[in-house]
Amino acid sequence: DRLRAGRRTGSALMTAAVDGLKALHDALRQLPETGDNGFEGFVRDVVRHALGRHLRLLKSGPQHGGDMVADSRAGLPDLVIECKRYSGPLRFDSLQTKLQEAVRERPDMDLWVIAATVDINRQDLERLRKIAEGSSVAVECLDWGAERGSISSLAALCAKVPQLVEGWFPDLAADFKTTLGERQTEFERLGAVGLARL
Repeated sequence: DRLRAGRRTGSALMTAAVDGLKALHDALRQLPETGDNGFEGFVRDVVRHALGRHLRLLKSGPQHGGDMVADSRAGLPDLVIECKRYSGPLRFDSLQTKLQEAVRERPDMDLWVIAATVDINRQDLERLRKIAEGSSVAVECLDWGAERGSISSLAALCAKVPQLVEGWFPDLAADFKTTLGERQTEFERLGAVGLARL
C-alpha cells in the first residue's frame, strides 16, 4: 500500500510539473508576436535579466535578420536575437534567410540566436551553424521541445528568472513555482548550460 501510494504521489508531482510547463508554453503562444508586450518583449526581458545585458527591440521594418540586439560591451559577444512565436513547425529556408541577412548586414555580429515557441530541428540548427561559421558567427537557439514534459532551453532560461516570469503571467505563478520545485536540479543544470552558450 505504501509503495502504491508513493507511486501515486510521484505521478501526481510529475503531472503538476508537466502542467506547469504546458501552462507557460500555452501562455507564450498566446502573446502577440511583436512589441514590448509580445513574445519579443518577453524574450528581451528574460535574456536581459538572466544575462545582465541591455537589449533593445528594433523598430518594425527592415531589421537585418534580428528583432533585438544587445548593446555592445567590451569582452562580450555582439548578440542578435530573432524571435518566432509559432504553433507549427519552422521552415528551414525562413531561418536561413534571416541568418544570411544578419550575417550580411551586421559585420560585427558574434552570436545569432533564434528564440521560438516551437522545437528547432537539431539538423536544421547544425546546418545554420555551418552557414555562419565561415563568417565566424556562432548560432544558438532558445526553443521549446516537442516532447511533452521535457525542459526546453527556453523554459530553462525562464527558470533563472522566476519572478520575472510570474510578473508576466501572474495566473501561472503557483504552477510554475511547483514545476521549479519538483525539477530544480534539472532546471539548474540546463539553465547553466544555456547561459554558458550565450
